[in-house]
Amino acid sequence: MKLVKTWKNIKIYVNTNADSIKAGQELMNAYVSKNKKDIKINSFGKPYLANNRLYFNISHTKDYACLAVSSCEEVGVDIERCDRQVDYRTIMLSRFNIQYLNRIGNSVAFIKEWTIRESAIKCYGDLTLNSIYGVETYRNILKCDGKPDLEYHVFRYENTYICVTRKLVEHKKTKK
Repeated sequence: MKLVKTWKNIKIYVNTNADSIKAGQELMNAYVSKNKKDIKINSFGKPYLANNRLYFNISHTKDYACLAVSSCEEVGVDIERCDRQVDYRTIMLSRFNIQYLNRIGNSVAFIKEWTIRESAIKCYGDLTLNSIYGVETYRNILKCDGKPDLEYHVFRYENTYICVTRKLVEHKKTKK
């Protein structure tokens, strides 16, 4: 397990292994093992810790697994290999806003957009949130009707894109 980035208060770990499921289990065992009895699953299938001392999310692709951990807020993470062969035009026509087709010219750009939306769904913890694919992003902010705005950070790691997402909290200004 390797800490590859810290963004805001979120730590992002990656494990490489020939078996991504095993790599993901190794990440979970190394970081969350002492809290295993507190792991619960929400109604949409997202794992969480019942005691709320630690927020986490995990993703895997082929021979990579990624874990995002925060001590104070919900997180979502997605990792995808950039060399993954996908029929992105067909997927975009069925899920994304049609205007994206003109902006995304290849499968690598599509993979980047896909990780943003997948990490957002995982941050919300609602795997039924298909409307997220039609949502525009602006300056690392993703807005989805009826849901809190999200802030995301997407970056390359080796031959992958990783995106970590958190709920955007607007701090109220206090009067003096």
